[in-house]
Amino acid sequence: MIDIKHLSITFDRVIFDDASITLSNNSITTIKGKSGTGKTTLLNQLGLVAPLACDYLIEGHSIDDPLTTRKEKIGYVHQESTLFNNMNIRENMEFAFLLSGQEYNETRMNDILCSMKIEHLLNQTPDHVSGGERQRAAIAFALMKDPSLLLLDEPTASLDSINCKLLIELLSDYIHTHPVCVLIATHDKRIIDYADDLYEIQNHKIVPIKKSMIEELETTSINRKPQNYLSYYKKHLIRSSKILYILFGLILSMTIGILGYRTYYSHEINAIQEKLLDIRLYYGNNSKNAYDSITEPIRMDIRRDLNEIEHIHITPFYETVTDTLIVQSYTGDIIKASRTIKNLGKDITINNHTFHVSSYINKKNTISSQGDDVLYLPEALYRKYFEIDDVKMLLVRVDDAQYISSILSQINDIDSHLTVYSNVNLDHLTQINSRMMNSLMMLICAIFIIMLIILIYHRQKTIDSNKDEYFFLYENGLSIKELKSLARYDYVYYYVFYLIILLIISIFMTFMMHIPIILYACLLWFFSILLEEFITTLCIHKVGRLDQPNYNK
Repeated sequence: MIDIKHLSITFDRVIFDDASITLSNNSITTIKGKSGTGKTTLLNQLGLVAPLACDYLIEGHSIDDPLTTRKEKIGYVHQESTLFNNMNIRENMEFAFLLSGQEYNETRMNDILCSMKIEHLLNQTPDHVSGGERQRAAIAFALMKDPSLLLLDEPTASLDSINCKLLIELLSDYIHTHPVCVLIATHDKRIIDYADDLYEIQNHKIVPIKKSMIEELETTSINRKPQNYLSYYKKHLIRSSKILYILFGLILSMTIGILGYRTYYSHEINAIQEKLLDIRLYYGNNSKNAYDSITEPIRMDIRRDLNEIEHIHITPFYETVTDTLIVQSYTGDIIKASRTIKNLGKDITINNHTFHVSSYINKKNTISSQGDDVLYLPEALYRKYFEIDDVKMLLVRVDDAQYISSILSQINDIDSHLTVYSNVNLDHLTQINSRMMNSLMMLICAIFIIMLIILIYHRQKTIDSNKDEYFFLYENGLSIKELKSLARYDYVYYYVFYLIILLIISIFMTFMMHIPIILYACLLWFFSILLEEFITTLCIHKVGRLDQPNYNK
């Protein structure tokens, strides 16, 4: 027997004023009243999901631990029956045993399922059965707890006449043979006609309309002890991975897009930088035809310092034949025989060194269009025996364009007066490179943000869809702390996946594309975790009705 006495509740108006109600074992009690008179509020008091505003007695004993009482002795079924769609009917029933501190009893489970005529649905999930079957499964879930009190809020509101009649008949047959108090809040006359007791809310009181004299069955005590229901729930908690496949496909598409952009970017930059591989050094005006404006030769010590720079090869430019013709010295070992006259057989002395000249390029050849004789000397030999003090221009060949900036800086450190000439405007190239890099970074950031928005949106939708599930768990005895633990376990699955994807992309960008974004990716992930925690906490607090108005006794 359940006794509620001195129930007084005030929101912005008085709901109950010193009201009382008594529920008998193995009988069905209905409560009716106009909308807004407090039927659901009364159920929340009886279900211990709201702060107590009354004297509450079960079998003559007051409640010392509302959380345990709610978990073990009260079953609650709503209009929209709540079960766990990620479990089948059997698993839902097994979870009900664990939740109420009982060991799983298959015989008892089968008896209850048969009494509700859903024994054939064991392997079906709740979202794949009819509305009437789902409602009867929800009642079976509540009965698995072997409750002292079963609360039903408009259980037949969405059922047709056939399913309504079947449900109330099956429930009546079960209740009249078991020591359970049943309270149904309803407007449905079909249920009211089956009620053993009928109450109506009038003028802030709970007024008895009909009372039946039913011999109450004695209650039996079931041995209960804490069960690991949280682990059981977590085992079945993994949601549909469809969103993860969508995210993975999106990430893959965007990564391919980044690679395509990077390829285009590299092609454009390489085309420009190829022209940068050849630069000229001299003292004079920075112009294409600069040789005539050269003011002084490049000293030997400067050339030695320049030769110390890595990733370059320096070749002197020499003026030959006339003031207007520049012929680059040949560094190869062979000049085609068709251009030379062999067997000259002469010796020449230069700087006290005697050389035997076996051949030379004659006056009419493709090298010297002016017709003067040209004597070819390998550059290595020339450097070995002669002091080159009259070199006015150097050709610098860079072996990798990525070192150009560093090389130019080192040249400037050696002699800031040296003119550096290139066919490419270095400042313009720097601007282009900067713009392209900024565009790439913006694209990557956009991808991360889109991923985050999709993930948060999906998580918010998931949380919204799970509110009824969380509230159902709360009604069945889970504390706010336990609900938060379950919610965190749920979202960690998503965010571990998100972190792995972020790190993969970040590492790829950092080491393959030289774009250091690991830190930014980790910060984005950390921010998303904080946001998720805020959303989850807000949701759980609402489920826990922590924002309930004051109850006045």
